[in-house]
Amino acid sequence: MSDPTLLSVFGLVVQTPINNQKIQGLPLKTYKLDSYRVEEFGSLSRLTCSCQRSSPTLVVTRDLTRSHRVAGRFACLVCLKEDREAKSASERVAAWLAQNKPSLNQEEHLLLPKQFQRLVDTDGIIMRPRRFVFSKFYGVQLQTKDKVLPTCDCAVCVNPYHMMRTLSPASKVTPQMKNDVFLWLNKKMSNKSIQLLLETKYCRTISLRTITNLKKSVLA
Repeated sequence: MSDPTLLSVFGLVVQTPINNQKIQGLPLKTYKLDSYRVEEFGSLSRLTCSCQRSSPTLVVTRDLTRSHRVAGRFACLVCLKEDREAKSASERVAAWLAQNKPSLNQEEHLLLPKQFQRLVDTDGIIMRPRRFVFSKFYGVQLQTKDKVLPTCDCAVCVNPYHMMRTLSPASKVTPQMKNDVFLWLNKKMSNKSIQLLLETKYCRTISLRTITNLKKSVLA
C-alpha cells in the first residue's frame, strides 16, 4: 500500500516497498529538506516534519532522488492543509507560527516572514503583530487591560519567549532594561543620558521619573 504522504508531498507515485526493513543504529546522515528533518539510515530514511504534529514517515532512501515539490514545499499533510486554508495574511502568520512553534530558539530573535502593521484575530480583533503572536503561541485570549511587552532589544522581534504579559504599563521596564540602568548608574551617567540610551537600544521611551525611582531603589 502506498504512503499518502510520499504521494501527495513528494510526488512518489511509484514507491519502493519497505517490506520488513527496519531502522537500526544512529543515522549516517542528517539534513533539512524544507520543513522536514531527514535522517538517512542506509537504505531507509526517516522524515520528521518540524511542526511535530504528524508521525514520521519512512521511505526508501533512493526514492527521494525522484521526489519533487507537489505542493510547493516539502511539509507534512497537516502543514500543507493549513497552507491551503489560510486565506488572509493573519491566517498565514498563524499557520507559520504553529508550524514552527516546536523549533523556536529561545535565545534568538524571531522575525515574521513579512512585516505587518496590524493582524486580525479569528474574532475580528485587530492586534499589533507582537500581541497577535503572543496570543496564538500561548493560546490565550488577551483582554484590553493586558499589555504584551518585549523583553529584548529588537523592535521587530516576535519571539514569544522575548515577551512578557502584564496588567500595568508601568511594567514596561523589563529586567534586561533594569540591568542596563543599574550598569549605567554605576558609571555615574545622567538620567537624561540613560533615557537616550534606553530609547536607542530598546526603541522605547522611559520617563526620567521612572529612571529616578530606579536610582532611588539602588540607593535605598
